Amino acid sequence: MLPLDDRTHARLLAREIHEKKSYTFYPGTVRVPQGSGPHTKNRSFSITAEVEIPHGGAEGPICAVGGIGSGWSMYIKDKKLVYCYNNNGECYYVRSEREVPTGVKASLRYEFEKTGQEKFGAGGVGRLYINDSKVGEGEIPRTVRYTYAFDETFDIGIDTGTPVTYEYKTNARFTGIIEKVVVDLSGERHIDTETETQMIMKKQ
Repeated sequence: MLPLDDRTHARLLAREIHEKKSYTFYPGTVRVPQGSGPHTKNRSFSITAEVEIPHGGAEGPICAVGGIGSGWSMYIKDKKLVYCYNNNGECYYVRSEREVPTGVKASLRYEFEKTGQEKFGAGGVGRLYINDSKVGEGEIPRTVRYTYAFDETFDIGIDTGTPVTYEYKTNARFTGIIEKVVVDLSGERHIDTETETQMIMKKQ
């Protein structure tokens, strides 16, 4: 008989312990379980998207994880680059002061610098860049301590499930062209697998 092991959630979370420092994603990456995506909680990180913006402009999510309960999304709204961090329903926004250029290829980047000293849930500063020029900055006072909603996922070019922000509709898609999205992880990493597993099991 095969050995049985019912520690499904614990094993999924344990996978996050062995991680890379840089992840590259391409169009078509959707519904990736949180445990298989980049671990951006409780640390500094950056997202760089290489995109092509049509002459009429583009709208919608470029990269997102989580949903209306908790998560984050980098997207274009009203021709501005926006980053929304949703901490248990409380949303913090960083918006670009300039419009994203149209009819050209562009490099769009978000950087989060963790400034709080707490291991879990510390705040920080978010910064937006278009073609390496800083175009926006804002404070994110608090972040998710342990886990986003377990039934939400990591997506490129779409936000499946519930939307992280009400600034776009459910299952909204990015209307430009994404070449690739790179997520770079930096700073000391903190993870509490036991607590995250207990939280997930309580939600089942």
